[in-house]
Amino acid sequence: MQEIKCPNCGAPAKNHKNCEFCGSLLVRFANKGIDLTNTTYLNNDAVLPGLIKELEKNLELQTKDKAVCTDIYYEKGGSAELTSSCCIITSSGLMSTNGDLVFPNAEIPSLGVLFRFQIYNPELESKYPFLKCERDWKESFEKLTSISLFDLKVTRTREEGGGPEYMAYEYAIDFGQDAEGAARLISEIHNKVFGCELHKPLIYSTNTGKEIDETRNKMMGYETPVEDVVHTDETSSGWDKIKKWIWFVIVAIGILLSLIL
Repeated sequence: MQEIKCPNCGAPAKNHKNCEFCGSLLVRFANKGIDLTNTTYLNNDAVLPGLIKELEKNLELQTKDKAVCTDIYYEKGGSAELTSSCCIITSSGLMSTNGDLVFPNAEIPSLGVLFRFQIYNPELESKYPFLKCERDWKESFEKLTSISLFDLKVTRTREEGGGPEYMAYEYAIDFGQDAEGAARLISEIHNKVFGCELHKPLIYSTNTGKEIDETRNKMMGYETPVEDVVHTDETSSGWDKIKKWIWFVIVAIGILLSLIL
C-alpha cells in the first residue's frame, strides 16, 4: 500500500485507517486528500474536558469485557433535562436499524459510534415542531469536514407500537483505538451539531454489562419498564423517551450480538 504522511505524527504510514506508528485516524483524511489546516482535528484544543480519559477507560475495559459502553449526555436547551447524544461501544457491535452489523470485522478493543437521525414527514414536523430538530441536526452533521469518514445507511422504518413512519439516517464510524482522534471528532459534533460549548464538560458514563441499563435508567429518570414507557406515553416528552429507548435497545442488541460472535 502506498505511503502517506500521517498528519498527526508525520511518519510515512502505509495503514490508511489508523497510522501504524501513532494509531491516529487522521491518516484517513490524508488518504482522501482533505486539508486539515483549518480544522480542529490536529490537536486537543477543541476537545470536551474529560472525554479523552473516558474513551481511554472504555478501551481498557474492553480488554476484560466486550459489553462496554460510554454514554454521553448533555442538558437540553440549557435546562436540567438530560438528553442522550450518543453511545460509544466496541465497533464490532455497532448495529443499524435493520439489525445488520456495520463493522462485523472490526478489531477489539475499538471505539465505534453511530449517530442516528429520524427524519419525519414535513407535515408531521409542522404538527410536532420538536421532531424537526433531528432534520436540523442532520443538516449540520452533513456540513462537517469529517462527514466523508462516516458510513451512511438510510432505512425507512416506523416507531414501535405502530407509530409514524420516518427515514433513519445512520452515520457510523470505527475509530479503531484512537481515543484522541475519536474525542476530537465527537467534540466537534457536539459543538456544531448539538450546540454544546466546548469548554464545558458533558456528562459521561462508562459501564459494562448490566450496569449499562441500570445507569441509563437512573440518568434518564425512568422508574417503569421500557415496554410500559413505549406503549403508554403519547405526550411530546413521551416521543423523546421512545426515541431514546429505541436507540438504547439497538445498542444493547449490538453489544449482545458482539458477545455471541
